[in-house]
Amino acid sequence: MAHRWVVSLIVALGFFLLASTVVGIYFGLVAKQLLDDPDLSQYPTNITPSSLYVPVDHFPDESIYEPHSDDSFALRYWFDAQYYRKGGPVIIVPAGERPGENTIRLLSHGIVQELAKATGGIGVVLEHRYYGKSFPVPDLEAKNMRFLSTEQALADMAYFAEHVQFPGLQEHNLAPFNTPYIIYGEYYEAVRRFAPADCASTTQKFIQGIDNILLHGDEDQKDKLKSVFGLTGLRDDAFASSISLGIQGFQSNHWHPNAFSINFGVYCGIVTSDDILFSHTRHLAPFVRDWLSVHKHEENLLHRSLNYIGYVRSILQNFRQTRCKNKTLDECYSVRGFSNETGLDQGPERAWMYQQCSEWGFFKTGSGVPIHQSPLISRLVDLWYLTTPCRESFNIVEPPRVESINKLGGWNFRFPRVAFVSGEHDPWRAATPHRIGHAPRPSTVSEPSILLDGGGHGWEAALQPEGIEFGLPLPAVADAQRKIVEFTQAWLEESYRHRGSQLAVDG
Repeated sequence: MAHRWVVSLIVALGFFLLASTVVGIYFGLVAKQLLDDPDLSQYPTNITPSSLYVPVDHFPDESIYEPHSDDSFALRYWFDAQYYRKGGPVIIVPAGERPGENTIRLLSHGIVQELAKATGGIGVVLEHRYYGKSFPVPDLEAKNMRFLSTEQALADMAYFAEHVQFPGLQEHNLAPFNTPYIIYGEYYEAVRRFAPADCASTTQKFIQGIDNILLHGDEDQKDKLKSVFGLTGLRDDAFASSISLGIQGFQSNHWHPNAFSINFGVYCGIVTSDDILFSHTRHLAPFVRDWLSVHKHEENLLHRSLNYIGYVRSILQNFRQTRCKNKTLDECYSVRGFSNETGLDQGPERAWMYQQCSEWGFFKTGSGVPIHQSPLISRLVDLWYLTTPCRESFNIVEPPRVESINKLGGWNFRFPRVAFVSGEHDPWRAATPHRIGHAPRPSTVSEPSILLDGGGHGWEAALQPEGIEFGLPLPAVADAQRKIVEFTQAWLEESYRHRGSQLAVDG
């Protein structure tokens, strides 16, 4: 049966929701780094995928899904029942916009494991339709993307809870009416505020100088600027986007020794050095002085700008020799080169772009920065440029249907037993009730609201690493994880009282 208000259905079925900061991936060069196949050697080897056949179309009366389908498809999931005790909950973590294999580590060494241990529950990773190997369609032609929507994915989750029978646990009644279900889910203003101050302000000055040429210079000046970076012939907006790589790495900062990336630290170290770090940029000094004419009295910017050029050149050179080999400039560095490949083995990039185009938006522009404030990426990176793949690949010419998401409350969304856990420094907090400038909401047991002090993207999901590391997890992380376990246990106790059943017991 189709349920129009799927969130209401989920709560009615006995689900509890933990909504962490919304996950998103950068489109473009950074995304291509993030979307490589996962290193499966780091994941549990005793947890293997299972599948449940779910309807392709949960909403046969909704016109946006025409022509409708009566078919079903295999939705993959992974589960770990080692901590299960009779009466314990099922704890689901949606895999999001990536293959499920990327998330199963949380079952053996993450917050899902911690919750399962504390509650006697079953940990589950549920793959999102159109990602990994959970495809309801034979290919990803534009006409076949219509079943990729948030309400269809939420309905998958409700259907899963109603129909799943975990191998080896068939004798247990794990239907939602008898078993609590817990769902655990996991842009530039946070970077401007919380990036190392000198790094952010220096980047703003670079971008101001570049925009001055791109917006007000003649064609000769523009060509010289592009040639400095090896991008002659690329259109202005694509060029401006391509040289904004470094600052985008801010999201990858992490406290866990196995989850961090050095990219942002390397970028900031390079662009804030007052020494020339790359010999191959020294000869560009006369041109760069002219480029920086808008900052006449800041001599240290000359060397920093030469370092910035050296950094961007090295990144782009690596792409030319690897993933961009035998590709044109547009195919490699522009959203106009967005792949129109329709095979199922191409990775999650096409599916995520469709979700952005159709519902979510999440296009991170420089043009939307207030005029009195210097942006961290060029103002030429605007909505028209970033939505080019929407028009060219999917024939979506209207803005995303964000009302399909915001109808539930947007930044003001709240509901009993729905928790929001965000990192203070996470760029994606802007997509949650924890957005900068939004009035803080009180945290209660019924509606927890946790802003992790100094925290980044998904920090609360990882646990202390094995080995000799000391002082981990960070105090703010440990405190957030303790609170998550506490309010989850309180929710379960309330549920058990309401159902007239007992807490999970041994045996």
